[in-house]
Amino acid sequence: MKRGKAVSVKDVAAAANVSPSTASVVLSNKGGEFRIAPETQQKVLQVAASLGYQPTRRAKKKTGISAKQLWCIFSPTNFDRGPTAQFFEGVNKYLHDHRLPIETIIFPFERGHLSEKAGWLSSGFTCGAMLTALNDEDMAYLQTAQFDIPIVLFNRTLHNFYSVTTDEYSTGRHAMGHFLSHGHRKISMIAPTYSSRSLSLRMVGFRDRLQSGSAKEKEASILPTRYGDDNFEGGFAAMQMALEGETRPTAVFVLNDSMVGGVVRAIQEKGLAIPGDIEIISNGNSSVNTLIFPSITSFAMPMAQMSYNCAKLLHNAVETGILSDNINRSYDAELVFRQSCPE
Repeated sequence: MKRGKAVSVKDVAAAANVSPSTASVVLSNKGGEFRIAPETQQKVLQVAASLGYQPTRRAKKKTGISAKQLWCIFSPTNFDRGPTAQFFEGVNKYLHDHRLPIETIIFPFERGHLSEKAGWLSSGFTCGAMLTALNDEDMAYLQTAQFDIPIVLFNRTLHNFYSVTTDEYSTGRHAMGHFLSHGHRKISMIAPTYSSRSLSLRMVGFRDRLQSGSAKEKEASILPTRYGDDNFEGGFAAMQMALEGETRPTAVFVLNDSMVGGVVRAIQEKGLAIPGDIEIISNGNSSVNTLIFPSITSFAMPMAQMSYNCAKLLHNAVETGILSDNINRSYDAELVFRQSCPE
């Protein structure tokens, strides 16, 4: 391509072997904001310079991509430990199935600080957004804010928002029911220190299942819930507290997979066997459950189905122009059995 000829963002993207959205963000000096790798940013800028790319007035004001063709997926900055990749696949499958000319981009944010990204949740940047892994602070912000784009919440519900969720209450009930069917009578929970409606519903369902059980089942007791940071170290510390209590649990429901590796380590360091002495059920079905030994029984969200329907809801909302609605599609999580708690 000759220097001086009008060069588009798509031309730069093709030459740099990146997506048009990535090239546009880099050329708008927002690569750091979107956590695009420095080497990728450098490559795009070098290619743009070699092609003689000149930003248009529109590109200077926005990103070079029409807001009508861009969806944003807001995900916590620690998305490497979450289901973001699987979520993204489901969204892309919907776009592919319907041959929609829409770009998608992952927009990182720190949990509890979604409000700091409010400027990007607007029609000046995107035509719609999907929000994942929100905590109570983020939900409180959404409850009072106003938006001029449709927003779909993943695994969270809020009045006047579209949402796609798992039945967290049913998940808690199912976990307790399985422990009771194995004859356990000293049962505990390991939970992260942050709060969210999903965690609360899991806990309530877990406790309610025991209260609604048979007379024999009600002989069981729920030991104090132990809390820790939402990581390996937090799970290790919380499980240590559970093992140092007056009564040792024989079954543990770990409310988040990010803690389960530490839970297993604490049990093993005490010389206890899994599942012989303590059975474990976790939630999330992340890869860690198959990588550690013994492998961990865990609840799996139907991620492909849920993210596909997030995209479907958002697409319908954008097409109809209806910014908010009380539409909630709920799905049951599946208990995937492994060594830590057999079927």
